[in-house]
Amino acid sequence: MRQDALYLHDYARILAAAGEVSPTPAEQEFWTHGAQSSVAMELELHKSWIPADAMAHLAPSPVTQAYLDQLADVAAGGDYGQIVAAVLPCYWIYADVGARLARLNRPGHRYGSWLDTYSDEEFAEQTRQAIGFAGAAAARSTEPGRHRMWQAFNEASWHELRFFAAPLELGVREG
Repeated sequence: MRQDALYLHDYARILAAAGEVSPTPAEQEFWTHGAQSSVAMELELHKSWIPADAMAHLAPSPVTQAYLDQLADVAAGGDYGQIVAAVLPCYWIYADVGARLARLNRPGHRYGSWLDTYSDEEFAEQTRQAIGFAGAAAARSTEPGRHRMWQAFNEASWHELRFFAAPLELGVREG
């Protein structure tokens, strides 16, 4: 969860970057709201798991850093389509994982608030919107642009997989 908090902090910046270069007011509003929500989610979801003084001393793991570096690189040098393609896996995979794991949630579950957030219909709708905006960006793009979008999406998806697998690779088990 500590790595997730670090991730969400920087992810919000990438969503804000998408908002800044959005071609339509609806897309700008969506990504800007997503950035604000990510910051709020970071604070809310993680305050119960991470002591405030611990966050100041927390460093990204190599997996988290690689993911954040990829997102920052895309935001700095990519176009709108690449940025939304790079942020899309976080929406899509979290919605999928949240929906699949929702049945395991119960009162007092250690990650109950995480499961509630990502299995929520509102988040599912936001994910559908993000997919739609990425699809529209791909439709407006050139063939080389769509290829760069695919590369950004594929790399971010790989980082998501590594992000979820990192605790297992480190031998971290739920108690």
